[in-house]
Amino acid sequence: MIAIVPLLPVLFSPKYPATHESFRYEELTMLFKDSIAHGHLYPRWLPDLAGGHGYPTFVFYQPLVFYVGSLVSLLPVAASKWMFGVDYVFFVVGVSGAYRLARIDLPHIASLAASGLFILTPYVFVNLNIRADHSELASMMLLPWPLWAMIAMKQRFEARRPLMGVAAVGAVSLALLLCAHPATAMVAVPLLGAICALQCLSIRREARGRWILVSGCVCALALALASPYWLCVWQCRPFVHLDRISQSYFRAELHTVPVSRLLSNTWSFGVSAGSLGQASEMSLPIGSAHLLMAIAGAIIGRRNGWIRAAAVAYVLLILAILPVSAKFWEISSNPLRTIQFPWRLLAVLAPIQLLLILPLLRRFQQAWAPVVIIALVAGWQWQMFRVSPQPHRIDDRLVELSWREADEQIRGEVAALRESTTTFAGMNEFDPMWMRVPPEPRGNRPLITSLDKVEYLSDHSNYLISARITTARESGVLLEQLYFPGWQVEVNGNDIADEELRAATTDDGRMLIPVSAGTSTIRAWYAGPPLGAVRLSLAAMAALGAAGWLWRLDRRKLIDVS
Repeated sequence: MIAIVPLLPVLFSPKYPATHESFRYEELTMLFKDSIAHGHLYPRWLPDLAGGHGYPTFVFYQPLVFYVGSLVSLLPVAASKWMFGVDYVFFVVGVSGAYRLARIDLPHIASLAASGLFILTPYVFVNLNIRADHSELASMMLLPWPLWAMIAMKQRFEARRPLMGVAAVGAVSLALLLCAHPATAMVAVPLLGAICALQCLSIRREARGRWILVSGCVCALALALASPYWLCVWQCRPFVHLDRISQSYFRAELHTVPVSRLLSNTWSFGVSAGSLGQASEMSLPIGSAHLLMAIAGAIIGRRNGWIRAAAVAYVLLILAILPVSAKFWEISSNPLRTIQFPWRLLAVLAPIQLLLILPLLRRFQQAWAPVVIIALVAGWQWQMFRVSPQPHRIDDRLVELSWREADEQIRGEVAALRESTTTFAGMNEFDPMWMRVPPEPRGNRPLITSLDKVEYLSDHSNYLISARITTARESGVLLEQLYFPGWQVEVNGNDIADEELRAATTDDGRMLIPVSAGTSTIRAWYAGPPLGAVRLSLAAMAALGAAGWLWRLDRRKLIDVS
């Protein structure tokens, strides 16, 4: 019931809300689902993007939300409502995690109140009703779980109780976080690691090494479980223009937020960089009520090591969002520049803020008091329940869309992808480095261009090019897909080496395949980044090794007790 609260205005809205992301998530989900239906359990390549020449979107883009979206799409629900179903799934996850975190030290009603305060975090509504960044919203909802696991694991460690179950929850939730939104994970994972390391100060000296080993094994297990995503990004980053994501409008220093905007309770649907001359700036409140409660909780719980560490992290995160940190974001070698917007730290700040509020809630003994607090906070932030009053911009026209019209628009845009240059990458940052000019949209042209006869075989599809070519001389055919490492091309059953494919790439990135005189059979498909079997083997060994060490450390501790 708590999880549905942010979605109530959307459910009762007669119009499809206009947001920064528009229909991007729904359309990518449709393409992701279609790829799964064609046998790709982890879709990497979307053949209809970039004018029907294919694009390595999910070699780099986080997959978790789209897996959940593909499941939600199996329900009898229109495409325009898929992502709100996904949001509800993650709201349930987030509310449950916040409740679990609070239950470490609070009674039932107060823990429910804590989960309510978490779901009322203003940045939840910014992501839901203004940005529609469903991946970042998912990462925000996942964060209470590794935070809970970290605290519960230390409690069990000090009490010499089994901790494998809690450690597994911590590792899996961290892995899901990495696959949900890398910008959030880049900050959250090191921050949680630092907080965890600080707990050594409160652990007896002879047990500190074991605590570090346990924490390290949990992190190693999480990294191993998430490696099918992040390891491919690391492996393939030299092949594309990832530096574009921190250039131009996306320079992080342009998006710091002054204190007045962090504390403002107004609700605006503009953009974040007012310094670029935008008249209307986007609402980015930290939540004045949440801030006051976090400060009060930090003072009340100052003797608790977790609260002290969380308070330090809270202050550092706020400072990083403010203009005082602009010079830090301007440093070209700063890896955090790739998160683009410093205010994205609000997603990491939310569960830290919740942890600080818990000592305050503990002071209220009456069951009705937390309920009153929730009602007051919701009333104070009532404006944030407004869905976007803006119209959609479609073909340079401003229009309002009903849910049915939005559904038609989504399906129409997906059907027309081969006629456009759409990549769903803001700066076309996944363009291959060797593509000097983008190819013209393919439209209804077939996937093979040849001067000779081409006969498509029965198993041919957008995801598997399968054809028979008959030619009277040595010739070449053009595959109407961009070359990217991981393409498998066979001519008469013989693989063409990756080096040959790369060498024969045209200026606009397409693949030119040589064929001999006579009849040749060509089969081509994107099989994923190279060394897939090696990556999976290393990940499996790392996961088994980390789990084995955890079990051994846990077992040794129990034996020591006996």
